[in-house]
Amino acid sequence: MRYADASGDGGEQFASSVLLDVAGRSANLLADRDWRHRRVDSVVLTENLNARVRTSIDFVIPPQAPSMEGGGYYLPVGVIAKWPPLDSFDLTNERGHSLPLLTTAENREMDIAALCALIPDGMGRASEELKRCAGEVIRSDPADASTAFAAWEAVLGAMVEQAQEQERIVWASVSDWAVALATNSLLWVPVDGEHGDRRIVKFSYEQPLAITPNFLKRVRQSLSWAAVPTSFPIPQISGARSYHMQFEAPRDLQIISASLYLARRSEPVSGPVATPIARQRVPPLPARFRPWFRDLIAEAMVELKAKARHYATVFMEPEGHSSLPPMERQPPPGDVYQRIHNRRAHFYLSEPPLDQSEGGIQLRLRATRRGLITGPLVAAVLIALVMTVYAATATTITSEHLPAAVTVLVLVPGLIGYLAARPDEHPLLRVYVRSVRLLLLLAASVPISAAVMLVAIGDGQWVQGAWIGLATISWLLAGLLALSWLLPPSRGNR
Repeated sequence: MRYADASGDGGEQFASSVLLDVAGRSANLLADRDWRHRRVDSVVLTENLNARVRTSIDFVIPPQAPSMEGGGYYLPVGVIAKWPPLDSFDLTNERGHSLPLLTTAENREMDIAALCALIPDGMGRASEELKRCAGEVIRSDPADASTAFAAWEAVLGAMVEQAQEQERIVWASVSDWAVALATNSLLWVPVDGEHGDRRIVKFSYEQPLAITPNFLKRVRQSLSWAAVPTSFPIPQISGARSYHMQFEAPRDLQIISASLYLARRSEPVSGPVATPIARQRVPPLPARFRPWFRDLIAEAMVELKAKARHYATVFMEPEGHSSLPPMERQPPPGDVYQRIHNRRAHFYLSEPPLDQSEGGIQLRLRATRRGLITGPLVAAVLIALVMTVYAATATTITSEHLPAAVTVLVLVPGLIGYLAARPDEHPLLRVYVRSVRLLLLLAASVPISAAVMLVAIGDGQWVQGAWIGLATISWLLAGLLALSWLLPPSRGNR
């Protein structure tokens, strides 16, 4: 099989004469998804705070796929983002062999050829104008894609007003691809085999995690008072007959809610562009309610919907069997199935709606309460109790038990250091429990301060007054850690 070679004049000539012809004759494959059976996305968070996305596309070489000279095919199996560049991009086949990628210029010209081939030629000047607009949309910078797409919409809008209903459906599909190719590129993959052969293509890449721009929200997250939002865009989610998304959170982080976005793009923008389906049903709240209260209601509705699906079971009792375990009812095509359990989330969508080709996954994470939050809370409460007892018996301690009291106060911070030190934890976890660790260290400094006051002042009445103040501070720190243990409430769907 011959692959495109852009290393010289001969390669450029090959790309323009052969690949563009293949792209034009493959345009009908864009509108037909029956040959792409399944797409699976798997996402994990790396140590360098990137999201590692692994995608697997299971497809069959369609009978209408045009063959290359000498055998083989170039098929548009999926789409990838134009910008920013994908880190650590890797493309392989089902045998693990690396596959070549087209150059940026070749990929762009093939995308234009495929999109222009979808535009009928029987409309005279309008067809030529749309093809010119298609080239501008695809060649433009992704940040300026909306401007280039405005000319496309102006020409297409005048045509759609006079078109029949069936023609409008066709033009909607063409327009969706124009929007998708404004910020994405088709993934053209070389494939060997014959018509009807089953093939798998795998590719992976890394993308940086979005950082919350709001300072106060970052503080709340570092105190574990607010969940950590994580989202991943999914371009062309309806490109295969079924879609799977699998996400696994790092150790010591848990998923408390998750949503699958589905929408039809009306303009080329980057990132997830839809609103979670469950949140669309949340009625508007008065302005005096805080935004987080709206989120709690939305998450509760998501939880109720998932539980209703879970308990809608069918009991089968065939002859000769007393009973079988309940079977969860399969959702109809087009409805999202999701299963979230602690660190893992799985989404499944059969026959994604063709008019909702874009989407994304949004998850909310928090640090696990066991050990990470519970340990500091228990330690802070014990310190507060110790300081309360010391404040109540300060006169007796200063007169009769001074050495033992100092020893106890000095030993307490050693336990705190054991709870705070976790050298092997994920970097993302450290970011979102740093203020919890700070509260723990402040709680540990209270008995040290009490020991210093006991040695420096010595007078029972003055020491008692100082210890009452330190006991108050200890209970305040314990209360803040109690909020870290309680917030955000778990709305995860089991």
